[in-house]
Amino acid sequence: MNTLDLQSLRALRNLTLTADMMPEGSYSLDRFSWLVSTLQSCPHPNRIEVISIIIGTRNIDAVKSQQWNRLAAIFGPNIKEKWPKLACLYVDVNNENEADLRNYKEGSLDVVVRPRMRLFDTNTLKIRVHGERLGFWNM
Repeated sequence: MNTLDLQSLRALRNLTLTADMMPEGSYSLDRFSWLVSTLQSCPHPNRIEVISIIIGTRNIDAVKSQQWNRLAAIFGPNIKEKWPKLACLYVDVNNENEADLRNYKEGSLDVVVRPRMRLFDTNTLKIRVHGERLGFWNM
């Protein structure tokens, strides 16, 4: 999967990336890796204030098992060095599997992701799981 190169977008302030993780297995790993490599391509430093990551899935455990520490490494060890203006990182998970969504324990994705994203306080990292197809726009 080819990386989207954002290096030349020096004035970019808001960035929205999506990953369809409906096909599970190596496909979802590749798509999460695409998110990571695309964010790695941002200029140093940059002007991005808000990053929104929208993930479509039918299995919340597939989202939990992604390499969140690789995503966190992009922002560290000093988040203000590369991302001086970053105010919010939204992670919006749209689970289209009603049975899986019913079994989802509220906050369990936070329990997995937050320890791996230590640089982000609760005001900066916003995680939401829902079953609304366009629910991101309500965030």
